[in-house]
Amino acid sequence: MCSASRPRTIATLSRLAILASLTPLAILALGSGAVADVTYTYTGNAFDTIVSDDTPPSGSYTTSMSVDISLTLAQPIPANASNLVVSDQVLAYSFSDGRHTIDDGGTVLFAVSTDGDGEIVDWVATVESAVGPQSVDIGSNTNSDLDYGSVIEGGGTDAATATGNFGTWEATVVQPPPVPALGFPALLALAGAIAVLGSVVTSRAR
Repeated sequence: MCSASRPRTIATLSRLAILASLTPLAILALGSGAVADVTYTYTGNAFDTIVSDDTPPSGSYTTSMSVDISLTLAQPIPANASNLVVSDQVLAYSFSDGRHTIDDGGTVLFAVSTDGDGEIVDWVATVESAVGPQSVDIGSNTNSDLDYGSVIEGGGTDAATATGNFGTWEATVVQPPPVPALGFPALLALAGAIAVLGSVVTSRAR
């Protein structure tokens, strides 16, 4: 073997050895870099005021009903946010006023302020949607000091509110599926493949 080919062979084998050692680490790094979604769940208190129309819409609100909201975001809401609109980060949602549940096809507004721990302290969380012949509006709004649900159909309107009696928010991290780690058999097979490749390179360089 000529003297010029030996350094190239050594360099090639060195690169292969480095690749073999770094491949498992790279796979682990990809798994650890996944960003988890966060679901914010609001549990409201019972309505204290009911307004019913004798005309449609059909059905009625009761004081046992309340506003319940679930919003899944692509990332956590930052701490010390002030009137931050995060509607465009909503991946999934569900709004219920005890009479209707809207989880698709609605127009969602979600704006929040948070404290130093990232807890939601002020908010506007609303959805508007058409449900058959009815127009439904459900929300919780600290600026207006109420939770509410309303239904409009034809010339009739039903509404329910809970004034100055807000519920609570809870944040739940939605963990991404884990990336399978390479077990010992897989690492052994990878090392063997690198060794075979190294021997082929060596034989060709002679």
